[in-house]
Amino acid sequence: MAEQLVNRGNRAQLTRMILKPAISFCVRRGVKIKDIMEAVKANLVDVAFDELEAQGGRQSVSRVSVMTGLNRREVVRLRESEGELNDRPSLTQKILGQWQADPRFTTKTGKPRVLSCGDDDSEFTSLVEAVSQDVGAGSVMAELERVGLVHKNKGKVKLLLGAEDVQLDPTAAYTLLARDSSTLYRVVEENVFSGREVRNHHSRTEYDNIFHDAVPQIRAWLYDQGVEFHKRLREYLAQYDKDINPDPKREGGAKVLLTSFTWATPEKNEQQPEEEVA
Repeated sequence: MAEQLVNRGNRAQLTRMILKPAISFCVRRGVKIKDIMEAVKANLVDVAFDELEAQGGRQSVSRVSVMTGLNRREVVRLRESEGELNDRPSLTQKILGQWQADPRFTTKTGKPRVLSCGDDDSEFTSLVEAVSQDVGAGSVMAELERVGLVHKNKGKVKLLLGAEDVQLDPTAAYTLLARDSSTLYRVVEENVFSGREVRNHHSRTEYDNIFHDAVPQIRAWLYDQGVEFHKRLREYLAQYDKDINPDPKREGGAKVLLTSFTWATPEKNEQQPEEEVA
């Protein structure tokens, strides 16, 4: 029923509406139409190939050309150009998440422990190897120190910030924005079209007449509540994660995620981000 309501006319209107936030970002950051159109075409090709693969169909330039409306020469050019940005969680994020959830690396109260480090038998090395065998603990330590997430002293290393603070790196922040946007689109699409009895959570709370002098206090409260909520969420989901709780009788591989963010009107004298010219 829902699919029938989305006819060709309002499908175009809905597409314009959901693209507007991304276009607004481009305008604010000085991205020009040439770069926007190239990015749109590249994403059309990437997603079309991904859809064919997911459906078990034969991937071909001709099929993608029909799906996207791009000619075959353009599909080949875009396919051979630089690939799409990887939107998977980084190795750093996975390691920090393991540190905060794995009982081997947390205290009795669930906080990340100070770990021994500096040799192959250290607890930090065990943490890295629990996530990946392909990178050395020393390289991971160097990166965590570079972005200010750990403090190392006398053979011990302490986690200073939560995994979510990796987004302070601009590249990581915008990668997170892309991942969150993609997930939100999928959440709404499934809620509308899947017919599932248990829907995905999607809600918004907004007040539009808040006292200006209360905004800093509210922003700080929301931030603290968000950090605490995600801590509880990680503790809960860790019970069902096969990497943390191996169980040969149960199949792993399913994904569960919850993303959150807060926004409040900028304070009257607060400096706004400077415009960039692409």
